[in-house]
Amino acid sequence: MNLINRSTSRTVAKLSAKLSLALSTLAALAACGQAPQVNSTGALNIETGIIGGADATGSEPFAKHVVGLYDAKVGAICTASILSPSILVTAAHCVESEAAALRIVFGKDFNSKDIIIQAVDTYQVSPIWPFRQGQELNTGDIALVKFSGGLPPGYAPIKFLTDASKLSDNMNVLLAGFGASKVVQVQDPKTGALVSDHQDAGKLRFVTTTMKNAAYTKSEFLTESSAGKSACHGDSGGPAYVEIDGELVVTGVTSRSVGDETDSCNVAAAYTSIPFYASWIVSTSKQLNAFVPADRPAASTAVAHR
Repeated sequence: MNLINRSTSRTVAKLSAKLSLALSTLAALAACGQAPQVNSTGALNIETGIIGGADATGSEPFAKHVVGLYDAKVGAICTASILSPSILVTAAHCVESEAAALRIVFGKDFNSKDIIIQAVDTYQVSPIWPFRQGQELNTGDIALVKFSGGLPPGYAPIKFLTDASKLSDNMNVLLAGFGASKVVQVQDPKTGALVSDHQDAGKLRFVTTTMKNAAYTKSEFLTESSAGKSACHGDSGGPAYVEIDGELVVTGVTSRSVGDETDSCNVAAAYTSIPFYASWIVSTSKQLNAFVPADRPAASTAVAHR
């Protein structure tokens, strides 16, 4: 099983000043990212973020619903969707560190001086993730993240789909994420070792592809990657949007590649089905909102769905 890995790199370390985090150890962690691949000529040949897409300007209809999720402990970037003013949905494999190590990043570019950073209060992974995360199917790779800072101006919750029957093969699917645009090998100045640098990680990108298998498993669907348009490494936890009755809704969470022996995101991508987990999302959101950090007031929010 090839997880669509969180983006970790030396480039990410440059975000330290704005994020106000202790990132001096990130250089040593750079090798945690996806290793670069080499083509027949010996040249590096890999894209690891949204493939075949474009940088977001921030004015796109989906941009107000998506945020970055940064793990300061391991220097990793993921993506998340806003379900309410206090709840995000992302991949379970994006929240392996304690909540205190996670930061929410509002903005289309982590390197911008205009980004807004908020702390995470707590999170909850799906009940089956601890038991299924090493399996090939129905892994439960979904998590809810709770925060108390509210939404900055221009951001809003996205409705999520609750009826999986509205999904069908070959329908258009919009993908978004903060993954890297490419990976190169650089030399670590301290050790001299070659490490993977996920360049341009932290920039919001998007692409439209199609639904490859709307009923891949009872809790997952596949999007098409063979046409050169896909999410890839660094886009973990990011949304898959579809249009239902003229309205954009989020229906999946970026999990892993499927049938991809070269690990280059060129066959299919598996998404955890939000309709399958709709009831869990509603009930768990209520539980998370009942959690109040000692220094913050209680939040009063609702999760929007359809």
